[in-house]
Amino acid sequence: MAIPVAAPEHIPHQQLILVALGHSPPELASDFAAHLAACDACRGQVDAYRTVLAATRDTLTAAHSRVNLVSLDRPLILENSECEIGDNQHTLRVTLRIKAGALQGHLTVDETCTCWQNAPVRLFGPDGLVASSSVDSNREFELPVLATDQRYSLGLVLTRREVPELQIIGSFQVVG
Repeated sequence: MAIPVAAPEHIPHQQLILVALGHSPPELASDFAAHLAACDACRGQVDAYRTVLAATRDTLTAAHSRVNLVSLDRPLILENSECEIGDNQHTLRVTLRIKAGALQGHLTVDETCTCWQNAPVRLFGPDGLVASSSVDSNREFELPVLATDQRYSLGLVLTRREVPELQIIGSFQVVG
């Protein structure tokens, strides 16, 4: 009689992205390395995140900027989703929605913040750059509709204190 073997728990996406950025917690580094050596799914996700990060930095020419990882409140976009980017001085809310055949974004920020003006926006899929745009004067951007059942990341470069900061809104999926 065969005894079923429980599949190992996967590393959470937030941690996989940190591993791709080279910032895994030291106390978990050996556990993560062992898991990644044995788990094709997690290793593939780390490789995909590294590809997105490299393509984002190259496309946005933000190699020496700060990179911030932002998570959506839900990993899937059905009708809309929100996340917040910020520090103690400013908080900016990014709202994403699928409407009229496009991925539409809107930024909500206090009136003193100017870091969003003409900010480049790039959409990355598993194979690199998918689409690009910039934030308009209404604090909005629009990108062509995405293929369903694929993971994407959105790169948004904000300039704060004269330093470009690459915001990666990571690992979301459009479902049909």
